[in-house]
Amino acid sequence: MATSIAHVKTAQGKRYLFKLCKHWSHKFEVVSTETHAEIPFDAQARAVFDADDEGLVLQAIHEDAERLEWLQGVIATHLQRFALDEPLEINWVRQD
Repeated sequence: MATSIAHVKTAQGKRYLFKLCKHWSHKFEVVSTETHAEIPFDAQARAVFDADDEGLVLQAIHEDAERLEWLQGVIATHLQRFALDEPLEINWVRQD
């Protein structure tokens, strides 16, 4: 299993977490609270998000290490779309 984490600084972490969950809840069984979410994309891929007043922690997890970069891109692209005019710095760090 391959895992990577990105710490995104933003005052809108909880708002972005809500938007990501709402968007993906139309396709996936999203489990979320105001500050935590888990999104199972399929049997091999999932995302875990944690939000607080300082930002959003993104975690990408994929059974296939070669597909982890694809999952990171999906998460980052969607987050940037919801951030609109706020430039977000999303730097993924592998954990394995």
